[in-house]
Amino acid sequence: MKRLLAILLIVAAVFSFVGCSDAVSTEEADALVAETMHLIRAGFYGQALERFHPTAVAILNRNPTDAIAVYVASLQAQGIDLSAEPAIRMTGYQTTTYDSSYEGAACSLMYTLTVQGVTVTLTVTVVRNSEGFGIYRFSIEKTGSLHLPLV
Repeated sequence: MKRLLAILLIVAAVFSFVGCSDAVSTEEADALVAETMHLIRAGFYGQALERFHPTAVAILNRNPTDAIAVYVASLQAQGIDLSAEPAIRMTGYQTTTYDSSYEGAACSLMYTLTVQGVTVTLTVTVVRNSEGFGIYRFSIEKTGSLHLPLV
């Protein structure tokens, strides 16, 4: 009986590790956000778009114009110039091994960005599911006056 219990515990432990292998770590998500922000600041919108989840890309591609370029222009019209080097600080995160709304693992990161004296909140959700891995949601909010979701 003890042997059977030990085997069951080992099998359960193995399955729990396998189930977590598809999780999105905060470090992995933060690195993806940093890389994407660098590409956006440099004006490499096509390369930045490659960091987005396939579902997000499909949504963005419904618009015949370059969605990221339009987004950056709308931010600039509000005084938020992403081509400038922002001061960025992570203020929170939430990870889930499985989220039914994404049908996979998700990690949401919240940042405070200060760009040329303007402070905004950046919220990014990175998803890994059967369709792929990448940024699923990207939204900038200026407290009390502006909420601009890209996806």
